[in-house]
Amino acid sequence: MAPTEPVISIQTAASDRHLASKSARSAPLPPSGQLILGADQRNPLLTVYHDEEHQQLRVYYGFEIIEIVPDDTRAGSYKLLLGRLDNSGLKLRSL
Repeated sequence: MAPTEPVISIQTAASDRHLASKSARSAPLPPSGQLILGADQRNPLLTVYHDEEHQQLRVYYGFEIIEIVPDDTRAGSYKLLLGRLDNSGLKLRSL
């Protein structure tokens, strides 16, 4: 029985590695969305994306997400976001 014990532990370790690699491959993709407000000459870093799956607006400064607000015009956080974007100098037409 002594020779079979290491084989069993090796098979267990191999199956654990297989399960770990399979779960890493099936990890959810990062959220993506439609670009609503893109970077331009006056605003080189700030972008706003609409995530339809979660009904959210995602605000990025460069590659870092700085805010997520619900896509509901009645929500207070949505109104505050529009106010902050307006105060930052973005044209109201682009909003």
